[in-house]
Amino acid sequence: MFLSAMERSEKIYTHYLASGRTYRDALDLKECNAHIRDMVGTDLPNLPVQMRSPAQKLIRHYDDWLSLWEDFDRSRDFGPDNLFLFENPHHFPKEAARSLIEYYRCQSLEMLFIGKKDDRNAYHAAEYVRQIFPHTTVLFGARGESFPEDMLWWKGDYIFSYLSPWIIPEGLLQRAAQGAINWHPGPPEYPGIGCTNFAVYNCETVFGITCHYMAGRVDTGRIIEVRKFRILENDTVFSVTQKCYACILNSFLSILDKIAVGDALPQSDEAWTRTPYTRKELDALCKIMPDMPLEEVYRRVKATTYDRPWAYTEIEGLKFLLK
Repeated sequence: MFLSAMERSEKIYTHYLASGRTYRDALDLKECNAHIRDMVGTDLPNLPVQMRSPAQKLIRHYDDWLSLWEDFDRSRDFGPDNLFLFENPHHFPKEAARSLIEYYRCQSLEMLFIGKKDDRNAYHAAEYVRQIFPHTTVLFGARGESFPEDMLWWKGDYIFSYLSPWIIPEGLLQRAAQGAINWHPGPPEYPGIGCTNFAVYNCETVFGITCHYMAGRVDTGRIIEVRKFRILENDTVFSVTQKCYACILNSFLSILDKIAVGDALPQSDEAWTRTPYTRKELDALCKIMPDMPLEEVYRRVKATTYDRPWAYTEIEGLKFLLK
């Protein structure tokens, strides 16, 4: 209600200035501002300590403004189209109003955070969301776990997918009124699974992460922003992945800050350049054939070693893992 009233007050004031500052519009503005003052005054005891000073500044401003308004109104009998303009030495407390708008906006939004279980950055991100947006539902999962059916009925403003182990059902995506956002550990040239593996295999020198809206098909939604970094000669799949995770956390915090203050989210000009990599393609990259050139073997081993080597060879139906 506070957000709606502040928006309405701004619209009325804009119309008041554009239409000749008439008594009719001034009266509408007075009623709206009095309503805002009463709302903030009623809510003052319930506000957190850090928000009480901005609230009191806004209340004092409206008290002074309303008093001046009433004094000027009594000075003569105004008609609806008469000019209604009085001297006001009190400047509107923009910073106090901004703080309250940000506070009430964060209080009003419903969020769903879906993250990777046992991932340190995902836990940090989830805690940050809960601190900023109190009405946040947090869900962690691991690969192989089933998506909780009771979450399919969630409805709110934003869904945040932070290294989610699940492909989030399209029906749930549509229940996020403002959007469902994912942070992908790869640039638009590397959608899908195993993107850091393929980047190392392809000897890329620049890589990055993609923040994008989620669509029914994985890694196809409209891109919000792309963040890039260098891949060094001695980087590994593990180190490149850690760089991705650091970029994802930074992007996540930046995007949430914009949502908190009501700023428009970025709109990237970049687009996905290929169909997403699949588990089948990643598994094929791990396979070493006996007749492969030694250079190809080394490339595949480097590209498929994370915390342990995934590369293997197969002879007569027997699989031999690299150690």
